[in-house]
Amino acid sequence: MNIMGFAVFLKDYVLWHYGEGIKNITALGLNFLRFENHFFSQKLLLKTLFSPYRRMQERYKKGFDVEAFLESAIINFITRLVGFLLRSVILLASGVANLFTIIAIPIALVLWIFLPLLIVALLIAGFYFL
Repeated sequence: MNIMGFAVFLKDYVLWHYGEGIKNITALGLNFLRFENHFFSQKLLLKTLFSPYRRMQERYKKGFDVEAFLESAIINFITRLVGFLLRSVILLASGVANLFTIIAIPIALVLWIFLPLLIVALLIAGFYFL
């Protein structure tokens, strides 16, 4: 490869690395955020936060029986509490995943931008110390 071919290759690489590469990393991070929001279905979890767990609900019986009423009320309260706790944990995990992604995108971009410069600096330092 002659010097002109290498110069064209280097120009194309720099244009790709700092143009398309940055766009692709940004799109990848945004796709991760979309996937996490879809996977955890945060809107649905918030909408059904106080719903019974797996729709387990004790129906009230006809007539007035204090014992049956209290039993149904306690079971319904427990299933709603379990549903609330599980949905809260899933929402917390979703928030942590989103936070991790939001922090990881800029770090990946900085690494992507400075990686060629780091490689060149290491090559120069290696040649210097030979």
